[in-house]
Amino acid sequence: LNYRDAKPMALRIIEPGFEDLFQRLAVKEESLTFQPRLDTETDFRVLAVTGLMAKLGHPLTFPAGDIKTEGDAEACEETLCNLKAQSKLAWDEQGVNILYLSFGFLEWNDAQNAGPEWQKAPLILLPVELSQAGLNAPFVLKRLEDDLLVNPALNHKLALEYNFKLPAPNADKPDLPGFLKALTTLADMRGWKVHHETSLSLMSFAKLAMYYD
Repeated sequence: LNYRDAKPMALRIIEPGFEDLFQRLAVKEESLTFQPRLDTETDFRVLAVTGLMAKLGHPLTFPAGDIKTEGDAEACEETLCNLKAQSKLAWDEQGVNILYLSFGFLEWNDAQNAGPEWQKAPLILLPVELSQAGLNAPFVLKRLEDDLLVNPALNHKLALEYNFKLPAPNADKPDLPGFLKALTTLADMRGWKVHHETSLSLMSFAKLAMYYD
């Protein structure tokens, strides 16, 4: 119900765009790679050229990698290492997946109960897996076979206190725009906001979805 981009355990994704990323991962089930960090020793010439072009006002972009994240490459790599390690540990010890890609966020407050403080809750959760072919290989993100989830904690709260149940995504043809449109209707009535953002993070509460169904 109160999501925080707490590094190094969360990573906001900038590219591909919101709906494009959903189609590629959730619908087409592609495997996407994160843009690798350039090594200061092996890629010295590349760094020199890119640095010079940036100073001249003509920054260069590279096609390597499908996913671009917020923040610098070194911090991104640290976060990916942490997410991969923690999600693997949870799977090995408990047999549960806790790594999810969040599509869309609801910025909401509960003034009638808890005051005017604004909070941010993820909406659709896509179970994913991070992997690497080798130590210096790029990180690969792919969808797991588990179903899409609607944030169970948020769904329970909205149903209990506002008599509103979030629409369940169609398992065969998930409709992200349609889902967000339905939720925006409720959000507009209460002065809340729906953000089209995507973030990769650990969400252990997601396994409780069965109790809120």
